[in-house]
Amino acid sequence: MNKTKLLGLLVGLLVLLNVAILSYLFLNKQDNRPPRGPHNPEMRAMRIIERFDFDDTQIALFEKSKDKHVEQSKELYKQLEEASVAYYNHSEINATKDSLYAQVESITQLVYKANDIHFNEVRKICNQEQLSKMDEFIKSLVSNNKGPRGERRMKRE
Repeated sequence: MNKTKLLGLLVGLLVLLNVAILSYLFLNKQDNRPPRGPHNPEMRAMRIIERFDFDDTQIALFEKSKDKHVEQSKELYKQLEEASVAYYNHSEINATKDSLYAQVESITQLVYKANDIHFNEVRKICNQEQLSKMDEFIKSLVSNNKGPRGERRMKRE
């Protein structure tokens, strides 16, 4: 076997190896990886901890409240998505569609109540100095939750 055939064989093997690696990476994409940026609960939590300068006890209490809130929010948003899909799958307006609309409204209220409960739990762990920042922080969360025309847009946790 001469050098040219050996190099050609080696290049062919490397090309096949690259194709195999790339196909593995694209076919095994993880859909459950945490989102990046402001939608990532862990990154958001770190920013809150830094912003309010929580001590170790406050961090532990905040983490506990955050974890409970994230799990509750995931379930509520799942229910909201299911109810919304069911609502829009009904083409004609009738009692069923009205019932589904009421269900969407009810779940949305539960989302707001869950947020209020979480905010109140966080307020309870804050000291006086931190409490003064809390209302501004909540207002900034709401203002960052607006769509292109200013209407309220729900963000997933």
